[in-house]
Amino acid sequence: MMPATPAPGSTTWRGTGAMVATALVTGLWVALLVWLQWARYDAGFHYEWEDDALSHQLLWNVGRGDFFENSIHPLHRPSHVEAALLWIWPIWSTLASFLGPWPALWLVKAALVASGALATVLLVRHEGRGQPRVERLAMVWAAVYLALPGTIALAVSTFRPVALAVGPLLFLLWACRAERWRLALVLAALVLSFREDLALAVVPLGAVAWWRGAPRWAGLGLIGLAATWFVVATQVVMPLIIEQDYTQTVVVKNLGFHAGALLGRLVEPTHLLGALAILGPVLFLPLTRLESIMGGASLAAVMLFDGGFAGNLLHFIAPAVAAAVGGAVIASCGRPWAMRAALGCLAATLLVHVTPTGLALVATDCVHNGPPKDPWMCDVWSPFDPAFRARGVEDADRDALGALIPPEASVTATGNLLPVLTPRATLWEYGHDDVPFATADYVALDGVDRYAGAGRYLGTGDLAPHQRALTDGGYALVKRFDSGLLLMKRHGAPSPTLSATLRALMPRRPDGGKRGTRSPGSDVRDHERGPAPQ
Repeated sequence: MMPATPAPGSTTWRGTGAMVATALVTGLWVALLVWLQWARYDAGFHYEWEDDALSHQLLWNVGRGDFFENSIHPLHRPSHVEAALLWIWPIWSTLASFLGPWPALWLVKAALVASGALATVLLVRHEGRGQPRVERLAMVWAAVYLALPGTIALAVSTFRPVALAVGPLLFLLWACRAERWRLALVLAALVLSFREDLALAVVPLGAVAWWRGAPRWAGLGLIGLAATWFVVATQVVMPLIIEQDYTQTVVVKNLGFHAGALLGRLVEPTHLLGALAILGPVLFLPLTRLESIMGGASLAAVMLFDGGFAGNLLHFIAPAVAAAVGGAVIASCGRPWAMRAALGCLAATLLVHVTPTGLALVATDCVHNGPPKDPWMCDVWSPFDPAFRARGVEDADRDALGALIPPEASVTATGNLLPVLTPRATLWEYGHDDVPFATADYVALDGVDRYAGAGRYLGTGDLAPHQRALTDGGYALVKRFDSGLLLMKRHGAPSPTLSATLRALMPRRPDGGKRGTRSPGSDVRDHERGPAPQ
């Protein structure tokens, strides 16, 4: 008697084994990405020191009841409603009690991004049901997802909740394709918790589902849920967080709409390379599927950004990466050439890793200038490059300086030093107009002048005048390092004019804005960047 043939899409021991194998590979990937994040932190190789600290502090503040409060400086962040911080916090807090704050955060980031591999397996199983070797096909597509330059970049980049939505977005796509509509609504709410403008990914997906014959309550439910949350978040919640119109915070600042310049941005070389790094490894297969429209706003944010594509745009690409992988799976599965397409995408992905348009594009902050113009930042074009984790004297100084400051003390520090000092109850960015930084117990200054982001940075030539002003204003030198200074407040209140004196000494960019650029006497060069995205 012939053995019964399993129903298409049913789970057999072989299917279970494939899922277990995928889970094991995904676990190894998570471990590798945690190590890469540690190496980046240990070597001080940051896209944006300031934002690394800001987002970490935002998460820590949730546990203190200070929801959505940026205590380092309240100027413009948080400029989004990231409700995911509320449910990420208990997970992170539990892990932090065993691993420490930063390692726990690295693990949470890597695990959330890696979850997309399991979602990819489910999507392949659904799309390829009844097809021979579907479990092997699922494993190959999971490998494609994990090997994508964009996936790796999202995991190692500066912590922003929206970058971690790539996995949940793929689960949402699978639920829609599998017509599990109640689960899809739950997953849509989960996706929207990462950031309010992910509604621009959920609404198109709901519209496509409705167009393809989904129950009206399901299609309109997805659209209505996303649209309602977007309006509530931007028009009700946001005004409670920041005193700035939402369009001024996001649309105008980030995209800088000027009608005459839009076409030029579409063909700007780094913008084209950004699109190529997302779509090239999956052989442009997603362009044949309507579901891929869920990544349209994400790709447009990259293509229309008023400035070159650089490391501080990485969080923009999360929906585009999910759409690229999901669209490629849907386009190929169920067809005779599905396995060839998957293997071709895997080969293309691995090939991209050895070209400057892959990890050079999405894993460093040097694409705007093009490697290897900057001998410090732009000669490292891959997180697997040994130079990515090379430590210098300034890195040892940074760690030693942080160890000298008591955990309960209030601190003000330049942008480079903020990550090593987070999280703590009182941490202010040095020189910022919106915080009483000149009243802190300790002042930590770094003269390396590695500008990244919109924070306050100093060059070596700036340290002496700042030290004189601080000493005259009520601070005493604790220790001098090769690349910086640590000062402690003497008994009594500092001089009331100290903050104004220090702000006047902060280096200024040629355009008049305070940035961490080279000032007279500094022996390091400027790091000019476009406007800081949010």
